[in-house]
Amino acid sequence: MAYTIAAPARQTMRVAQIIDIGSPIHQSFAEHRAELVRSAASRTVRAIEWRTGWQGQAPPSACLGKLVCLGVLERLPATRSDGGPWRLQQLQDAASVYKISPSDLTFSWDECKYCFYLKVKHNIVLRGVFPGIFGRMANLTSQFYIGRPSSDISPTLPPGFVKMREGWVRSAPIAVTGAVSECYIKGRFDAVLEFEDGTYGIVDYKTSEAKAEQAAFYSRQLSAYAYALEHPAPDALGLTPVSRLGIFVITPDRFEPASSGEMVFVNRTVWMDVRRDDGAFLSLLGEVLAVLDAPYPPKPADDCEVCRYRETMQDFLAG
Repeated sequence: MAYTIAAPARQTMRVAQIIDIGSPIHQSFAEHRAELVRSAASRTVRAIEWRTGWQGQAPPSACLGKLVCLGVLERLPATRSDGGPWRLQQLQDAASVYKISPSDLTFSWDECKYCFYLKVKHNIVLRGVFPGIFGRMANLTSQFYIGRPSSDISPTLPPGFVKMREGWVRSAPIAVTGAVSECYIKGRFDAVLEFEDGTYGIVDYKTSEAKAEQAAFYSRQLSAYAYALEHPAPDALGLTPVSRLGIFVITPDRFEPASSGEMVFVNRTVWMDVRRDDGAFLSLLGEVLAVLDAPYPPKPADDCEVCRYRETMQDFLAG
């Protein structure tokens, strides 16, 4: 929800420049976006609309004396020119359609919902440097397995073959009961298997230590790929039904010379089935949309290094 302060038509309120930035500040009433509604003819401010970072249902009346947005706007008088109190009116947000990345449901959502909110709603994201060598390793892996039988991935898989690699998916808009807005899934999978029974499997290559809890950890990500393939947007890739999900974990084990005189890493590989749960996936999307449609951003995670850096820089720049 958004809020507006109702003002008399002839009341003129001068304001300082507003900085629109998706970050809360340390003030108890901390807004992160403000929009002035002006009269084109008289340039009189008719209302002030903002979204609030206040951790409550609505900012208390004591906060209405001063509006803050990474800088102080001019203080409003305690009462309006007609002697009446300022009135806080609630406005209904327009519905949005948010783009959700499958990997963000696995990492960003759990690590810091505030950073997730900034990325999805405002496209504000800190993009770290991904070492090129890992991209090279992933590309070599996917090239090696393309066209190979599914038994090369794991003998427990149904007969079939690796049909495609590194493909993009985009789902049709997803409506969740009780949510104002909708979302769609967009991302890139590592590989898809086609089985002889006409069903498909999704494979995610991981270079790491194999741990039992990884199967549950990556369930959201792979379920998102499966949902998008079975419910594609027009002109997007569609494959149905998806019967198997799993991660193929590649773990460097030792480093030794090859017969040609080259040196090689010898890897251990493990296939881990991932359970698909569309009910849990859609329930998660409901939680995500509730956060994105909330009148204020979620609280930063206490251990989020990105948020700590952002707050430190804000304090530094503020002097």
